[in-house]
Amino acid sequence: MSAYEHWSLVWLATTAIATVCMALVVCIAAILTLSQVREANKARQLEATMAILKNINLPTLYNARRLLYDRHHDISDKVSSDPSWEEFDSYLIKISRGKVDLESFHAYLASLESMSVMVLHDLAPDNIIEMYYARLVPSHWLHLEHYIRYVRRKYGTDSYLQHFEMLTGLLIAGPLSKRKKVQILEKRKEARKQSEPA
Repeated sequence: MSAYEHWSLVWLATTAIATVCMALVVCIAAILTLSQVREANKARQLEATMAILKNINLPTLYNARRLLYDRHHDISDKVSSDPSWEEFDSYLIKISRGKVDLESFHAYLASLESMSVMVLHDLAPDNIIEMYYARLVPSHWLHLEHYIRYVRRKYGTDSYLQHFEMLTGLLIAGPLSKRKKVQILEKRKEARKQSEPA
């Protein structure tokens, strides 16, 4: 073997080793990047969960939740008479002994809708939502059903607390999954398209 052939083989082997090393570095970088993306996703979900838990436990919202549990039959009876907003606000203030007015009651319901939006769009971890809210959400829906119908009549649309309604259906049906969420959101999107004037 000539010196030229010898050095050609040495350089060929060196190039092959360098290529393998480069491929190994790229694979390690990809694995580290994937790990960072997963950690960022966990951090985002933790932040969303903390926001949900913090928001839902604010004192004014707590009072509205407590009123809903304690007096949901009274609230359902009141909305069956189709009161004005002012009458219903006065009624809430009266039965809560001044702790809950219509604004704080709606703020609590808005927090339920916000939580539902976060869950349906995969911004909150399903396992934590199922652990803490699998029974609470359907129970709230039962307690709020008459009130929600009343508000939807007042607003002239079925979109009030629609995400909350969808989340309730998913939690009743069983474990949450990305596939189920996508399907229910697609159905909603189609229904909205069909209901819009041409």
